[in-house]
Amino acid sequence: MKRLTNLLLTFAALLLSSLFSLLSAQLVTTLPDRTLVPGDNITIDIARPVGSNSIKLDVEADNFGGTRTWTINNDDAGIAKTHPNSNRYGTFTFTANSPIEFNSQTYIITITRGTNVATITVNVYPTNFWAANADEQQVYAFSASQGVVNTGFTRLFSTGQDFAALGRSEYPSPSGGWHYWIPSTYDGNNGIFTLYAHKGDGTGNNVAIVSNADMNPSSTSDIGFVRLGLTKDKPGGGADAYILGKDKNNVLTLAKVAVNGSNPGIFTIVDQGVELKHPDGTTLSNNIFFNGDICIDGNGTIYALANDATNITEVYIGNPNGSNTVFTKKWILKDAAGNNFTGSVNGMCFDSYGGAYISAGDGIYYLDPTTIIRATTSAEVSTIRAIRILTGTGYSDLATNVWPSITHLPVIFSSMEANVLSNQTVKVEWSTSHEANNDYFGVEVSKDGVNFKEIARVDSRAGNNVSSGALNYSYDINTSETYFGLSLIVLLVAAGFAMHKLNRKGRVTILSTLLIVSIIFVACKKSDTAAPDTNSSLFVRVAQHNIDKTVPVVYAKTIRVR
Repeated sequence: MKRLTNLLLTFAALLLSSLFSLLSAQLVTTLPDRTLVPGDNITIDIARPVGSNSIKLDVEADNFGGTRTWTINNDDAGIAKTHPNSNRYGTFTFTANSPIEFNSQTYIITITRGTNVATITVNVYPTNFWAANADEQQVYAFSASQGVVNTGFTRLFSTGQDFAALGRSEYPSPSGGWHYWIPSTYDGNNGIFTLYAHKGDGTGNNVAIVSNADMNPSSTSDIGFVRLGLTKDKPGGGADAYILGKDKNNVLTLAKVAVNGSNPGIFTIVDQGVELKHPDGTTLSNNIFFNGDICIDGNGTIYALANDATNITEVYIGNPNGSNTVFTKKWILKDAAGNNFTGSVNGMCFDSYGGAYISAGDGIYYLDPTTIIRATTSAEVSTIRAIRILTGTGYSDLATNVWPSITHLPVIFSSMEANVLSNQTVKVEWSTSHEANNDYFGVEVSKDGVNFKEIARVDSRAGNNVSSGALNYSYDINTSETYFGLSLIVLLVAAGFAMHKLNRKGRVTILSTLLIVSIIFVACKKSDTAAPDTNSSLFVRVAQHNIDKTVPVVYAKTIRVR
């Protein structure tokens, strides 16, 4: 009996040892060994491992001879290292217990002996993007920012079946959230779908959190288009997974599921009849939604990517509004050459800087904000070019775990007018069909249509600086003050140049003249009797200023009042 007990204990110890070894292997990501010779300058880019808390690298210093000196930056960053000076081998383990969410961490290992130097740089990037590959039934992790794929692709988990939509939450933390996905069952689904959850680190199984959810309870029409996007986590945890679907009767339905990890989700229909609108208010056809996706920014605004499977690709924006939900056309996508973006598109998401990305049949694209041609009237739609940053096939959706509050989509002007009410008053009126991160509008005037001066600021009327509905603004310009003000500015500038070249007596004369003119100017402002010459020209425009001052100012059209 005692011998049997000992055998069982030995077996248990071996089993625990094996499990420990397996777990340890999962917690450490080992990079390929590297050999450095004098003059080498090697760079390694790696995404922060999912499900791992450290990265191990073995380095061999070759052809240095004698005693070598090993140094590394970030020496206090919790790096375990073994590199005695007399040894030609070094082992470095970079701990990653603190999540790296938005920026890379850089480790530089330097080997020196006399004048012989070699370095190896390891850039550890955040894993902030996930790509669905329907052909392989796999989800891949990678890193991208500002239009550049930093690292990729790491196979994360298998769905075990074709899938049409992928979303990602940050719960319970940005680095360890959950994935959500919907299988591809277009024919015979009667409008019914299932939503699955999977751990963010790729471990575990796919868990059905919503089964037999009905997108169109009033009919048995199949869903021919279904896409998924998640909101930022709620204060108490969990998020809303919005689902946009179009049935074969061409009805566009918006639904949502309250998700919280692998817990059962709560399904509700938001609007079974979402409308599409042109910026001028015209109702558009839902036929555009043959392919596409949805993603959501930090303000809760939904961006709907739509493609008709031929040569039209567009982005619509809107906020959930019950049975009155409207998506307004925001962008028309162009290719790198400026032609319509063709082919199928099926994924869209943002990076932490507010940049937008899409996945298509031939790779992943970045919507380059430097190529935006902004609409200036409601009859127009802004355009932006999609630049391919990764070539590949099979990508069926994109997901990310960041929700930027500032994107490259500020304001759409839908109209602007300027009307003369009297010899001294001009009323400027303008409206917007969408505002995102709008700070204020600057009312600017000019006498020549070239050199403008801001005379007033009008705050945005959008709640929290974001709106997807029509907002109207107006401002009355007192032209008597405007003309005198513009003239005084011109006079002051000219006087400044003149005083720079005059002697003291001349400067006193200039200053005295300016004082008299200023007194006259103030007196004229107080008495509204001095009307300007009605034949003089006056140009007016409105400038939109973003909360983020690095975003370029957007101008409505310039109007010549006189």
